[in-house]
Amino acid sequence: MPNKQIRTLRELTRLRQKYVQQRTSDHNRLINCLTVSNYKLDMVFSNVRGRSAFLIINLILSGEPYTDEDILKCVSSRCKAPREDILRACHGFELDKLQREKLRIIQDHIDGLTKEIEKLDQLIAEACEDHKDYIRLLMTMPGVSEISARKIIAELGTEMDQFGKGSRVAKWAGLAPGSDESAGKIHSRHITKGGKYLKPVLIEAAWAAVRSKNPYYRCKFEILSLRLGKKRAIVAIARKMIISIFHMFSDMKEWRPKDCDDCFVPRSLSVQKESRKLNKTVNTLKAMGLTEHQILKTIAAGLDDPEISDDEGNRYDLIIGEYRTA
Repeated sequence: MPNKQIRTLRELTRLRQKYVQQRTSDHNRLINCLTVSNYKLDMVFSNVRGRSAFLIINLILSGEPYTDEDILKCVSSRCKAPREDILRACHGFELDKLQREKLRIIQDHIDGLTKEIEKLDQLIAEACEDHKDYIRLLMTMPGVSEISARKIIAELGTEMDQFGKGSRVAKWAGLAPGSDESAGKIHSRHITKGGKYLKPVLIEAAWAAVRSKNPYYRCKFEILSLRLGKKRAIVAIARKMIISIFHMFSDMKEWRPKDCDDCFVPRSLSVQKESRKLNKTVNTLKAMGLTEHQILKTIAAGLDDPEISDDEGNRYDLIIGEYRTA
């Protein structure tokens, strides 16, 4: 059980999460009510919660007559959708008084939740004043924003001595694979049901990490997804992230894995990937009719080296087609 400060922060972050979920639900209900009346804003706007869609919804609910020019004034210049499609999506059935009032009630509830979330953000920021160093460490990891860092600290705490090692943290967060095996037959590898609040934050951060500019987790995800699938692979990335967090908090060091080079590409994965490319290229050349002698000659030409040596130092003579003892 963490100290009182962490428990208070945990209550605030969980309340914020509930409010965000309610706001998302109400917004989906609002869009669904408009879709029933043939206002298909989600067909032309990639983000129906954006500024352009917000202004158009207010225009529709105003109850005053409007023209096509009024609709186009609400659309941002960065919107890529054709203006004809936008106008066609904004001309639905006329809303009656009851429908309009219902939509206004939903919209007022969304605005009220937004204000409450802003108040909670201020309280959470005040509660995290003593944990700025830990938030800074977390934000050095790809995919972790300031909001995610606050949630992780609220659920995980900052003291890692109670866990002992990283694998226990992963089990506590519900990210450890199951071990249901009997008579040599594997029945299940599903993760546990723990970490009801921490696990979604780490999964969300893992998706952001594999899409970030830093290629470290993206390289691991690409290799794992070929064998496990994307859903299992993203859980594996989340497990790697929480183990990294355990070591970062224990040593108070920024995120920098040991198995990466200067460009943050995992060495083992990069070597495996390039080896597969080389083997595929050699097999393709053999299928095209080239002999091993011709393939080695091509490689030597690319290296600007007339001779190639093996691991023992023996040089390969391209003229006689054999290795000469060093």
